[in-house]
Amino acid sequence: MKLKNILIDICTLLLVLLFTYAAASKLLDYDQSKLQMTKQLIPAGTAPVLTWLVPVAELLVVGLLLFKRTRLVGLYASAVLMAMFSVYIAVAMSGWFGRRPCSCGGILSNMGYWEHLLFNVLFVGVAVTAIVMSREVKRRDI
Repeated sequence: MKLKNILIDICTLLLVLLFTYAAASKLLDYDQSKLQMTKQLIPAGTAPVLTWLVPVAELLVVGLLLFKRTRLVGLYASAVLMAMFSVYIAVAMSGWFGRRPCSCGGILSNMGYWEHLLFNVLFVGVAVTAIVMSREVKRRDI
């Protein structure tokens, strides 16, 4: 039981670090983030909104993850966000849109599409692992 709690905490910490870094890098270099967002495969009018909405959503997930009471919701939100980002990358890689958008900023800018997709899928796995373990621990505590 104690080992599962430690593993849940480690998974949660990894997700907190990931989303904090992602949000901070977008907000600290807002102009670059806005430019990158305009190059994504989304309707042009949504880019300014998403430039703010994505980091705010990431910080909201961090807030949920930081408190035991809301952690499970944060883990589900993490899995959903990372899965959405993964699907977006996979669709972009497929050539379905006719072109590929520019890469992400920060550390991820050095990754190719396959590495980025693998990275995202890994973090979906981290979130799902923590969800499964959290539910098992919660069931045993009842």
